[in-house]
Amino acid sequence: MIERSEKEGELLRGILSIPEIGMRVPWFRERLHRQTIERSCHEMDGIVRRAHLGEAEAREALLTVSFALVQERDDNVVRAVRLFAQSHTLWDLERLVRDGPEVAQEFEGDDRVPSYSSDREQSFGERRRLARRAPRAVLEKIVLDPHPLVLQQLFESSRLVEADVVRIAARRPLRPAAIEILTSSVNWLRRTRVRLTLVLNPGCPHGVAMPLVSTFPSEDLQLLVTSTTISLTLRTAAHELLERLPPYPDRD
Repeated sequence: MIERSEKEGELLRGILSIPEIGMRVPWFRERLHRQTIERSCHEMDGIVRRAHLGEAEAREALLTVSFALVQERDDNVVRAVRLFAQSHTLWDLERLVRDGPEVAQEFEGDDRVPSYSSDREQSFGERRRLARRAPRAVLEKIVLDPHPLVLQQLFESSRLVEADVVRIAARRPLRPAAIEILTSSVNWLRRTRVRLTLVLNPGCPHGVAMPLVSTFPSEDLQLLVTSTTISLTLRTAAHELLERLPPYPDRD
């Protein structure tokens, strides 16, 4: 028991010693691939358990663990974590990687380029340049641009605000390029409103939504439990958390 607690503490200190979450996530992903599944699973389970008891530092570290699992969702390491958590009854960790249904999406007719001007359609290069330094009125149109490289350029713009990112996360159908950009932009993903919008979108892949559910405070879990847009698996996980979480304020 002491050894397990020491391992949990080592991971917690390691995560929190890195100043920015954008640096923490790749550090933890590399650690996840370097260590044994047994050690990684016990470390992660401890972080999740302590976070659900309301420990502020563990809640902060849980964001790193969850975001790393989101980014690793198609890798064999997540499947190995799931199998180990299930076979060793690490239920707090199991909830982060629980398997569930995927929903197929139709993208037909969703490739229309927004109307940036009244006289002609903007070229791809012009749209990328606009995304870099667009005024507010134009930026709100670029959010709807179907090209992934235009969207990528937009996320590099200092003019992007949370409302724009939420609009992208809420769009239906949720395009694969948008999912990849949203899940790799951890500084935006750490915003609770962005995560909640993404999880509530029925087009959000299960491998993205499931690790994020455990990062929400009680009031947001209430929304997930009553949602009609998400899967029963996600609602069940939200209900399980709601039954055990202490009340604590959300803090981005």
